[in-house]
Amino acid sequence: MFQNNNVFISQLESGLVDYALSALVRAQRRVYLLSVPLDLAMSLFAYVGAIASFLVIAVPIFSGYYDDLSEAELADLVSENAFVCINLVGN
Repeated sequence: MFQNNNVFISQLESGLVDYALSALVRAQRRVYLLSVPLDLAMSLFAYVGAIASFLVIAVPIFSGYYDDLSEAELADLVSENAFVCINLVGN
């Protein structure tokens, strides 16, 4: 009689463990599938933000607006604008 109960309890525990493990794997798969597009979007916006920051500052530079600045001042201006634009895109 006790042996039959032990087998029944063992099978019941095995089924519960299988169910719990299956639920855990489903949850992890869902987290992974939701995080991939998010990571891709974040990387894409960071990349596009870097390019956009240089395009934004390139318009006034090549139109002659900053012709009166020295090379060092112009490099400083580009660096500051790139920093601000990348931070704006990142936030």
